[in-house]
Amino acid sequence: MEQAEYDALVTRMERFAREEPTAYARRVYMLAGLGYGFLLVVVVLLLCLAVLALASITRLRVIGIKIFFVVAALLWVVMRSLWVRLAAPDGTPLSREGSPELFSIIAPNKLQREFMVERLDQVWVTDITYIRTWQG
Repeated sequence: MEQAEYDALVTRMERFAREEPTAYARRVYMLAGLGYGFLLVVVVLLLCLAVLALASITRLRVIGIKIFFVVAALLWVVMRSLWVRLAAPDGTPLSREGSPELFSIIAPNKLQREFMVERLDQVWVTDITYIRTWQG
């Protein structure tokens, strides 16, 4: 996808989100559901393969054990990928009391409506000069 195509897609989706927020949210949830559904299918398939490999150990002996360990390793990798921990960003946390002008500019209620996000708990200023929210 070219940059111009990407920019046009983002613009179209932003307009769609503003004009039909319910339909946009439904679409986002459906896409997220498809992603999680795919992962669920992969996990179930790997579990079935692991059970089959365990059952085949009596017939295949060493090969069955090797197959089981390969499938178990793949299952472990997939399951570990589902547990993501985000570290707190390096930077300076700002508070409403310490930076009232900034917080009046970013007006949390306006941001929540405009970007359809949860309430801002914290604002961090980092060395790459952008503001990032973090819910710890």
